[in-house]
Amino acid sequence: MNHDMLPASFLDAMACVPSAVTVIATTHEGSHAGLIATSVCSLSADPPTLLVCVNKSASAHAALLAAGTFSVNVLTASQGGFADRFVRTKGAARFATADWHLRWEGAPTLHHAMASFHCVLTEVTDGHTHSCIFGRVVQAHMAADSDATGLIWHQRGYGTHARLQRAAEPVC
Repeated sequence: MNHDMLPASFLDAMACVPSAVTVIATTHEGSHAGLIATSVCSLSADPPTLLVCVNKSASAHAALLAAGTFSVNVLTASQGGFADRFVRTKGAARFATADWHLRWEGAPTLHHAMASFHCVLTEVTDGHTHSCIFGRVVQAHMAADSDATGLIWHQRGYGTHARLQRAAEPVC
């Protein structure tokens, strides 16, 4: 039996997995750098740590590794147009597409993000085409509208999720 997975088949199957849309941002040598990412997850609550996977060919990859600090900004359902503009714009000009704040250590934070996390890079491991970046969270901010719906990437397009029923007790 052949166990080799074709990359196209893998990508087609992964398109079925909804992912939160985030903007990873940093400042290095006086310039802002950032990218849209869907490979972001909580790694640990103690200490609070995020795992961010960034393609090594991304224009912001080197700046993220060199800066040592970054923000993770979770987009709301209404920010699909912003995400498209951010992707189409290059370099520091991406940061002219919205309202940004410098709240901590120079890592830009998207003003109307659903949630923002300020991270200190603690470790980078090789993930083939990607770098697996571990960021210890030193600050977290939630939007005033905590009931905002998040923007997701699903089936190669932006969308939203239906409001989920909250479990009465934790299930994990």
